[in-house]
Amino acid sequence: MCAWMPSQAGLSPGYFIEGIPKNLPMSASPGEKHKKIFLIDRTDSSSCSLPLFVIEGDEYNAVYWQKSL
Repeated sequence: MCAWMPSQAGLSPGYFIEGIPKNLPMSASPGEKHKKIFLIDRTDSSSCSLPLFVIEGDEYNAVYWQKSL
């Protein structure tokens, strides 16, 4: 879901998901680097081009290749 929501917002995130996602075309994507991300704090407001990347890692026996171990 953390990779799907930015995808639906048009941000084209990079992602790596353990397993086969139902709502994304594949389990990994490099994403697009040219999207603008606005960094805002109390003193400055600026923008820069940063890639958005999501890594989903399971800490439990839920990935398909662990089921056979």
